[in-house]
Formats: sequence, structure tokens, C-alpha cells
Amino acid sequence: VGRVEVLRGPQGTLFGKNTTSGALNFYSKTPTAEQQGYVVLDGGKGDFGHYAVEGAYNVPVSDTVAIRLSGRYDRRDAYIDNLYDGSELGESDSLNGRAQLQWKPTDDTTVNLKVHAVDYEGDGPIYSSKYTVDPCDAFFSGNFGFFPSGYLCQDITGIPSPASPGSRNVYQDVPSFENYDNQGVTLKVEHDFGVLALTSVTGWQQGEIEFTNNDDGVGGDAFNSFQAQDAEQYSQEFRLSSNYDGPLNFNVGVNFLRHDAEDKYYVFINTLTLLAASWGGNGVMWVGGETDNRECLTAPIAGDPDRIGNINECPQVDPNPIESLNDLGHNYF
Repeated sequence: VGRVEVLRGPQGTLFGKNTTSGALNFYSKTPTAEQQGYVVLDGGKGDFGHYAVEGAYNVPVSDTVAIRLSGRYDRRDAYIDNLYDGSELGESDSLNGRAQLQWKPTDDTTVNLKVHAVDYEGDGPIYSSKYTVDPCDAFFSGNFGFFPSGYLCQDITGIPSPASPGSRNVYQDVPSFENYDNQGVTLKVEHDFGVLALTSVTGWQQGEIEFTNNDDGVGGDAFNSFQAQDAEQYSQEFRLSSNYDGPLNFNVGVNFLRHDAEDKYYVFINTLTLLAASWGGNGVMWVGGETDNRECLTAPIAGDPDRIGNINECPQVDPNPIESLNDLGHNYF
């Protein structure tokens, strides 16, 4: 960090409408004419198995050009026991890097090119569920119908999955994860005319994020989700500011921003299928595109086969596998 600015508000003129109470600005160190660097090792703190290494190196290439490289690696070991399959959850890895090149062709002109990237992989948020009534208690599930056949107590294959005994002991059947990467380039050009200063900032950024959650907090196949976003943006800013000796100065500028993003949100709900399987039905599977809802009827009304008589539970099976995520808007049960 090069410097930190704490500014009392309002600061809407310089930093936008969301700075009514002020602004807190962090500025990274830029290349200098001195050769310098550092390395910091950090690890073994607490019981999460956290380790990190951070470093930077600055080197002048010539009288007008300097380069600064910096990076950081973070790792946290798993600290949550998944009683569903014996695995461990909660680990994460993060790698960040930045490269800067500064060129000062004259005393009045400074050009700074910055390239940065970050890559993160982790297990994402881990959910645990606690119930006032244990879903595996046969008395409640059998007599009151809260959890028919214990469908929240086990997955569809019959693997036991009761309520989580604690925040670090969970039952999770979905391999949750959270992965994201981001990279960008910024070119900043500053020129001092004396009483006027001109600044140009050109930027490009691109990022992707995807994560899966075991939203029901148990090992039963009830509810889970997948989200993803792919975004890219371009920006260009010009600023002209004055530095007069008098009481009046000004700061004017123009800014262009284009942001494109694609968001995806999938929800997988097996509850209806599990309920149908638990409560019985006629045993006929309804398959989209292959059968119609007549397969779910016991008998049509006499004299009018298009009118529905008695209806039984009929599980639906979408012909597209869940893992395909084919963006066709299907409902998965």
C-alpha cells in the first residue's frame, strides 16, 4: 500500500454519489527509481491452518523507466468435517499478482501501465441445518408426517444424513465450491502544464465466478443451487484540474464505461420427487417429450377421456442430465 486517504464527507463531486459521509481511498505503491523489495511469510495462526506469503520487487530499468512486481499467495486448510462421506471442507487457495511499468519521458509527464490478476479456488459457503425436531426421529416422521420416510434424513441412495450436530460437523451431499478469477489492465497518463494538469485513465477488466451451494444444509437431495457470472468492462476517463494560487480552482472531466455481464442461476429441487417416492404413487415415471400426463391417471372419466379422474403422484424425469446445464430453462426434479 502506497498511501491511505481518509476524507470527510460529502465527497460526491470527486468520488460519486455514494460518498455522503466521506471516502476511504487505498493507493498501491507505484514504481520508483530505487531498487527495493520485501518478502513476508505468515503461517500457523489459529486452528484454520492459514498460510500466506507476500512479496514485491522494484527495479529501475533506466533513468526514465522502472518496474515493480508484487504478489501474494494465501492458503487455508479444511476445518469442517463432512460426516456424509468423511471428507473435509473449508479449504481455499488464492493467488494474486500485479506488474507495473512506469515511464517518465519528461519531468512533466508520467505514464503508468498496470496489469493485475487474481485466481481463487475454495469450497465456498458451507451450510448446516438444525431442526427443532430431528428428521431422523421415526416417531415424528412416522406419526406427524413432518419428514415423510425421513427424506431429509437420508439421500436418495439411503445414505444417512441427520441434522448437523455442530457448525464444524455437517452432512453435505453436494460437492460445493466457489471459484473466481479476475484480470485487468490500466493505463494512466498524467501531464502537468503548470497551472493545469491533464489525466487520462484507460481500463479493461474481465472476470468469471461460479459456485455451488448445498442450500438445504443436509445430505438429503432436497435443494441445491449453482450460480455463475462472466463479466467484462471497458472504461476511459479524462480529467482536467487547475492549481491556481487564488481561492478558486476547478476539476472537470468526462467518463465512458461499458459493462457486459452474463448471469446464470440454477436451482435444483428434488423435494417433489422425494415426496412422491416417499408417499407412493402408481409407479409410472413421467418423461418429458416421451409420455403425457395420462400416465399419471388411474382412469379417465367415462365418456370423456380428456377429463381427469383420479390423480396419483407421478415423478418427473427431465431427459437432460443435471450436470449438462444446457441453458434451456428446464426444471430439474
